Amino acid sequence: MTKQKKFLTCDGNQAAAHISYMFSEVAAIYPITPSSTMAEYVDEWAAAGRKNIFGETVMVQEMQSEGGAAGAVHGSLQAGALTTTYTASQGLLLMIPNMYKIAGELLPCVFHVSARTLASHALCIFGDHQDVMSARQTGFAMLAEGSVQEVMDLAGVAHLATIKSRVPFVNFFDGFRTSHEIQKIEALENEDLAPLIDQKALAEFRARALNPKTPVARGMAENPDHFFQHRESSNSYYDAVPAIVEEYMNEISKITGRKYGLFDYYGAEDAERVIIAMGSVTEAAREAIDYLTAKGEKVGLVSVHLYRPFSAKHFLAAVPKTAKRIAVLDRTKEPGAVGEPLYLDVKDCFYGQEDAPVIVGGRYGLGSKDTTPAQILSVYENLALPMPKNQFTIGIVDDVTFTSLPQKEEIALGGEGMFEAKFYGLGADGTVGANKNSVKIIGDNTNKYCQAYFSYDSKKSGGFTCSHLRFGDHPIRSTYLVNTPNFVACHVQAYLRMYDVTRGLRENGTFLLNTVWNGEELAKHLPNRVKRYFAQKNITVYYINATQIALEIGLGNRTNTILQSAFFRITGVIPVDLAIEQMKKFIVKSYGKKGEDVVNKNYAAVDRGGEYNQLTVDPAWANLPDDEEVVNNDPAFINEVVRPINAQDGDLLKVSAFKGIEDGTWHQGTAKYEKRGVAAFVPVWNEANCIQCNQCAYVCPHASIRPFVLNDEEQKGANFPMLDVKAPATMKGMKFRMQVDVMDCLGCGNCADICPGFKGNKALSMAPLIFVRIRNLAQFKAFGERLTKQEVKSLCGINFPKFNAENGYEYYAYLQDLNDRFGEILYGMPIIEDAEVAYKETRMVELVGIKKILDKYRDLVLQVRVGGTDFSSVFGVRRGVDYSIYDIMTVRECLSDIINICGRDNDYVISGPVWEYFRAPKELMFEELPHHGIEDYLMKRLPIVNNEIDGLLREVIQDKANGFVGRTVIHPSHVKFVNALMAVTKEEYDDACQILGTGGGVVKGAGGNKMNEIKPHTNWAKKVYNRARAFSVIENEGAFVKLFAVNE
Repeated sequence: MTKQKKFLTCDGNQAAAHISYMFSEVAAIYPITPSSTMAEYVDEWAAAGRKNIFGETVMVQEMQSEGGAAGAVHGSLQAGALTTTYTASQGLLLMIPNMYKIAGELLPCVFHVSARTLASHALCIFGDHQDVMSARQTGFAMLAEGSVQEVMDLAGVAHLATIKSRVPFVNFFDGFRTSHEIQKIEALENEDLAPLIDQKALAEFRARALNPKTPVARGMAENPDHFFQHRESSNSYYDAVPAIVEEYMNEISKITGRKYGLFDYYGAEDAERVIIAMGSVTEAAREAIDYLTAKGEKVGLVSVHLYRPFSAKHFLAAVPKTAKRIAVLDRTKEPGAVGEPLYLDVKDCFYGQEDAPVIVGGRYGLGSKDTTPAQILSVYENLALPMPKNQFTIGIVDDVTFTSLPQKEEIALGGEGMFEAKFYGLGADGTVGANKNSVKIIGDNTNKYCQAYFSYDSKKSGGFTCSHLRFGDHPIRSTYLVNTPNFVACHVQAYLRMYDVTRGLRENGTFLLNTVWNGEELAKHLPNRVKRYFAQKNITVYYINATQIALEIGLGNRTNTILQSAFFRITGVIPVDLAIEQMKKFIVKSYGKKGEDVVNKNYAAVDRGGEYNQLTVDPAWANLPDDEEVVNNDPAFINEVVRPINAQDGDLLKVSAFKGIEDGTWHQGTAKYEKRGVAAFVPVWNEANCIQCNQCAYVCPHASIRPFVLNDEEQKGANFPMLDVKAPATMKGMKFRMQVDVMDCLGCGNCADICPGFKGNKALSMAPLIFVRIRNLAQFKAFGERLTKQEVKSLCGINFPKFNAENGYEYYAYLQDLNDRFGEILYGMPIIEDAEVAYKETRMVELVGIKKILDKYRDLVLQVRVGGTDFSSVFGVRRGVDYSIYDIMTVRECLSDIINICGRDNDYVISGPVWEYFRAPKELMFEELPHHGIEDYLMKRLPIVNNEIDGLLREVIQDKANGFVGRTVIHPSHVKFVNALMAVTKEEYDDACQILGTGGGVVKGAGGNKMNEIKPHTNWAKKVYNRARAFSVIENEGAFVKLFAVNE
């Protein structure tokens, strides 16, 4: 009876751990990326009581270093216990001394290695073969796998062969690309492999154990007279290894139906151009071969499995006799050598042979550099040249020593029916976890094959993540990133301008964006290059405000489940009902221990994943020009190296970019050019409760909060809260301040958690950067009914659009009810933009009514906004870029009356209307403004930045003149200009302080050029003083340019 296949959705590390557990009695472990999860799986299974092939639970011993782990393996083996360890990179190098001893003493064991880069000019935690190539001389046999399925099938061969041959094995596969790639594979179980163990060899191993009953000495010191001979005596054991490995590969083939050899050939039987390689690149190469052979080209591939001992006989048997050109690919670099290791081995096999093929070598994939079928096509094209390039590189542009082969455009070679998707997220936002669940849902509940791989930067939490998913009806061999997706989801709307999130999205593909914008507002904010791509490629675009939905549900900023649900609904890769059912099962599995409330919130997230909308793509977008680039005066290293890396375009850098810093030198201070502002909550310092313990700065993992001590000189012009320094005595008279850089903060909250405060009152609180805009009272109440106390803590307040004398009472009354219910403060921000205020005959009644509402709820009014655009629309007009809202008579009257009624005695902060135009500034016209000041130039229409920004500047100046403070902005390029012009000059500040500090009468102004009448100017002075607290004080009007200079 044929055994039913058992499928498992897992990554390479889990596959290796699964097999190694069967054959291990002891596991000596020490964690190192990317091998750590193998040891974690073994530890977890042992704790759960899982049995190995021998009916025992594995004994797991975690040591304090990699060297210690290797030493423990050595000792355990000498005691007669089958022992395994897991390592990579520098960890493997630290084990080399013990590896020599283990191999020299012919102790059977397996080191499972997820092969990784070694630190050279720089540390790199990602994958290549540098570590295993540094251990090839130890005497360990070396077995390589190229896919998760191969790890499952061949890891057992290493364990079986080491018992029978007595030669220890390194079983290796590519770090990250295979170790962390999730695939749906066929699993092997204890009963499959147990019959294959050579029981006689196993018994002999145990009999050789060192014990007091049969005492022997092993590992003695030897002299020159006989060491050499003794060392050569083990040759026969190594000679026997290829046949033993081949025997067990044949046995595995009988079980699985998948054929394996020491060297596997794939391609045309009469191939003339052949590639030799090992590891995950062999899978991508097979796709390229299928593409070329379908066109009649004679190409092939030899995949290396048993790398040491290298059997020339088996290798030559695998290479087609018709081969005329051979390219050997090595995933390592050995500077100064005539070639890399595998290349030299292959050349040696053909040495002295008549009609030997032309053999060239090349390097690829260092540091997990992605290797695609397009790059493999370049290798075959190189072999077709009359004189193929030797010692070449692929996947990079070497414009210094010119080793690189020409780059080719990426093409989709995954096969018919392959669905590819990319998900852009933020580290720790749950995107990666949700996608792992998605793959398991599809893999475990359908006949489809699936693959998932996750690329991310070294920031991990708070950093960039990109999930690459594939689904298909056939086993997936695409061991490279998704370059031509059918579907792209962008979970962070800021990424639209930071990264090229649409790159490679196929024609007629689908794009999903998590955004706070809706419809026309979204279309207005999308970059031109994104809109153009949507129109030219006929992309279907969906958007969803998962951030707000998560807040409403009570999940904080965890949008992953909502967006996972939206993905299943939009793509239909599996039936939606099945997807929802399985998502909820995973929710119970993942969050069940956290209580019913957490489970129900995630259930709600699944159900609300359907609240997405489709964006209408205007065909006219296809002809949009490029977004204008911001020109700056930043150092070349920042613009040419750092910024491309931060934009996830590091793959496009050429070798010449690192000329002059070949030794790994990196300029200091580069972090100041990477201001991402990704935190949803940031700490706010309350100086009254600060005891100056500095614990917050100590625990901040991102150096975003730091204490400062200011001397007398540094205190000049300071308009921010400070404290007298408490200690040490040498700093007496200096001032203390705790400063937060909100653009660097990632919102972890460690600082607020650790803060002891004063008498239990914390000096730091996490303030949200979230204001919720509701559409009407019914929506506000529906939102409020779903709010929880925890969610309220994540809000600043509520925007009230179309605020008028009728709905205003209801808005604020319900806001007061929410504050009473939760014991928190939510602020209201009314937006005066209703048509009743625009109409002359109803304006005064409306404004007086609005003022009464504001006065009643004064403590809940954060600021009052005015809607110039809505007022304009009432009269069917719109201001142009060359004039301001104050030039439209009807709107000017509205603004005047709003200030008249609501702005008396500085009752409320009233902000100016939105400026609708934006364009990134190319350059400033002046390094310093002439002495007449900025207003003189703007009002004469003399250019300063560009039309769009100059118009904004003119309007902000008129805002200040008319009593508005600040303004709402709709584009990031506006922020620094508004903040700059709202700053207070030192002369204004001195005048204000003089007026507020004098009882009455008339005094000469600070500049000696004006009269300050105390009582008439008191309200002006209060407004200036408050503006100074919000926007700071500058030396003079000439400093405005310095504040909004594009190079700062």
